[in-house]
Amino acid sequence: MEGLETKLVRLVEAFRHVKNQNSSLREENVRLKAQLLEGQQEFENFKNQQKIDMIASGITGSAHQPAELKATIDGYIREIDKCIAYLNE
Repeated sequence: MEGLETKLVRLVEAFRHVKNQNSSLREENVRLKAQLLEGQQEFENFKNQQKIDMIASGITGSAHQPAELKATIDGYIREIDKCIAYLNE
């Protein structure tokens, strides 16, 4: 009977260990998913910035106008990013 109790105690301890490990892995999974989402958003922002840069550099006229347009668009993008960050909170 004592052997059975000892085995049962070990089994319960093993269960608790696995349960704690499972909880830790779930938390890590959530954290990593959040990091992945953030990375994907940064990548999308970068792609959008590249498109805007191409559009701004492709505008005809004096060299002064594309620079002003690019600066204005960059300002808009920063404001939009702030709004998105605010909405994500």
